[in-house]
Formats: sequence, structure tokens, C-alpha cells
Amino acid sequence: MTLSVLISVYEGDLSEYFECALKSIWDNQTRKPDEIVLVVDGYIGRELEVLIKDFELRCYSLKLLRNDENLGLSRTLQIGLDACSCEYVARMDADDISEPIRFERMLGFLNENEQVDVLGSSIKIFGSSLTKIRSYPTSHLGVLKYIRKASPHAHPAVIFKKESIQACGGYSKELRTTQDLELWFRSLKEGNIHANLPEVLLNFRVSSEFWKRRSIEKAKVELKIYREGFKLLGVPRRYEVFIYVRFMVRRCKRLSKFIYKLIR
Repeated sequence: MTLSVLISVYEGDLSEYFECALKSIWDNQTRKPDEIVLVVDGYIGRELEVLIKDFELRCYSLKLLRNDENLGLSRTLQIGLDACSCEYVARMDADDISEPIRFERMLGFLNENEQVDVLGSSIKIFGSSLTKIRSYPTSHLGVLKYIRKASPHAHPAVIFKKESIQACGGYSKELRTTQDLELWFRSLKEGNIHANLPEVLLNFRVSSEFWKRRSIEKAKVELKIYREGFKLLGVPRRYEVFIYVRFMVRRCKRLSKFIYKLIR
């Protein structure tokens, strides 16, 4: 059972956060990955470049890729996914922190449950005066129900079978946001089995940039993804009320932030 970690970095990522993220997926892991695929999405500046050079010196399994220009997260992740050589791929964001036992726990579960194609975990949300545990449905049936109202996984907390995700088309080349939700809809349509561990295995950073990314444009993209995803899975039309409520909440950033803190 082999594991690639897929992570990307772009100019907007902060060096101190990126350094913590890299340490958490290599230096601090009880079960080190077999390779780390790092995709640099365009120009990133000196501080981030210095961190990468330092990381190359101590991480013997680093595979470094570079985009000549910024292509956005979705296209960058697909480039990285194509380059992953292992059976399983773990996602990671450049500002989050994996728990030291993350890969050990998740691979242990997958070894005993080979039918599972996509596995996530609970997360601890921190930063921006917000600290909270968020859990997701642990069963495949629970995931199928949960996606009717929200994403059933925290994207940077998942590990998935590369073959299974590639078979359903991988990451969309058309989207620049919400690519994970769109992928989960297609994956479920393909018949892939999804699950989550109840254990917190990732610390999910919520900074001021997080709220800036939750724009009206993103809300519109999410609405379109839900409408198309519901058709893919044959979700009854009565559940569409959830996606329109989400859209209206997202249009008001202040209300969105309040509700996020309240229910997550």
C-alpha cells in the first residue's frame, strides 16, 4: 500500500503557514508518505522558494512540478494527480496542519476496508478567533445523504484511490473554485465508496483570506454544481430548497460568517 501526498502552493500562500504544512506531512508523520508531489502554481516569490529548497534537502521523496503561469487550484491538482505514482493519494493544503498519526490511521483503515475509494476524517477548525470540531458522516449512505446539503468531506483531509478518481474524470479543468464538491458528485455517480473517520486528523485553518474567497461568484458556481450534481445522483427536487438557501446565505458575507461559526 503506497501513498502520495498532493499539495500545491501559489503566490498568495503565507510562508509561515506553508512551512507548518510541510513539516506536518513529512517531518512529524509516524508513517511517512512514499512521495510528496508539490506543484508550484506560477510565480511564488523568494520566501516560499527558500522553504521549498530547504524542504528538498530533507525530503528524499519530493517530486517538484512547476506551472509556467498560475492555472488555478483545480487544473494544478489534476497536473499533480497525473504525476502521482502511488496507489493512494492524500490531499493537503498549503496552510493546514496534518496530525502526526493521520496517514498511519487512514491507511490502516483502508487496508482493512479495501472497498473504500475515498476516505476523509473529522477536522479541527482554527484561526481567526474560531476553534471548532467538524465531523462528517462515517458511512457511504451517510455521505450520499449529506451531500444534499453540504460537502461530505473536508477536501484537504481526504485520501483516495488514484485509479478510482481518475476513472471518473479527476479534477475539472473548467473550475477555479469548489472543484472538490463537483468531484464528489461525479465520484458517487461512478459508484465509488466514500467514508469518513470520526477522529480529528487535520487542523483546518480559517484565516481572513478564507472569508475573502467566499465571494458571490463562488456562490454562483456552487449553486450550478449542486443543480447538476442533484441531476447526476437523481436527488428528488424537494431537496433543491437547501441549495437555494445556501446560495442566499453565501450572498451575504456577514451572515455567512455568522452561520459558519454557529453550525460548524
